[in-house]
Amino acid sequence: RRALGDALRLAANYPRAAARIKSYEAQLAVRRNDRNAQKQALEEGLALARKADLPRVQALLEASLADFYLSNNEPEKARRLVEEALPLLQRFGEPRALRTARHNLAVALVRLRAFEAARAQIALIDQLPVGDDDVRGRAEELRELGEAWVQTGQAREALALYHTERRLTQ
Repeated sequence: RRALGDALRLAANYPRAAARIKSYEAQLAVRRNDRNAQKQALEEGLALARKADLPRVQALLEASLADFYLSNNEPEKARRLVEEALPLLQRFGEPRALRTARHNLAVALVRLRAFEAARAQIALIDQLPVGDDDVRGRAEELRELGEAWVQTGQAREALALYHTERRLTQ
């Protein structure tokens, strides 16, 4: 924590660096399981990125904050942030962040019961590249989507994803 404080003081006149440090601070908060500190660091980093007109950093922080909101069962906040981040992620060519953001949008839309919009996002995700060694990440995506479908009573979709995940991991 002390090192982060020192880094932030040194970066006071460098918004890009300060926003990045806030992102690292959020990652450390995740490891400590400190949800309040994670949210605060992400929000502060996002505010710095917006103020300094750093669209790439802004988009990455929006995507991270959207992920936080999804895990906090706030799908509407997650949806809004992801929809704001997507054009920037596409513009800056952030394939992994773009895939994660689209996935989070699909989960948020399912939770919001916007099923057709969710299916459209899932179709877009299926067109995005997956790393050859990223079976675990893809399986996690399938499980998260499946859980969202179950939560909204959509057993058919959940079961289809379960079978897809099983084929992938066996």
